[in-house]
Amino acid sequence: MLLRLSFQRAFFTPERVKQARLLGIDVTDTLPTVAYVDRLFMQANQRLYLLSLLQSSGLQRSSLHLLFNALVINKLTYVLPAYPGQLTVDDKNRINAISRKAMRRGLTLTAFDIDTYRQVTSQTLSMLGH
Repeated sequence: MLLRLSFQRAFFTPERVKQARLLGIDVTDTLPTVAYVDRLFMQANQRLYLLSLLQSSGLQRSSLHLLFNALVINKLTYVLPAYPGQLTVDDKNRINAISRKAMRRGLTLTAFDIDTYRQVTSQTLSMLGH
């Protein structure tokens, strides 16, 4: 028995959407950072809870610090270069609050400050000639 497969070309019309997620980044038609910062804040708090569970199970502070950098700081810094100058003061304060909360709980050894991170990033890029 032979099967004959026929492929027809499907025509798609693009659909306009207000918000989409590309590579884990929320992109909206007006490009505000609120949706991204809200999700970032939620995910960072979930990861802080995971780290506090690991801390209560006896994980050493140096290991917690490494995990904090891997799970939280990398998440915070992933998209920040894509939003230059678009973060409000409230957004920056919320992002910095995550680091302060981690320090209060003993989950990290150093504080993360978004303004310091941006300055270091811009200096590094200028040194590289970008």
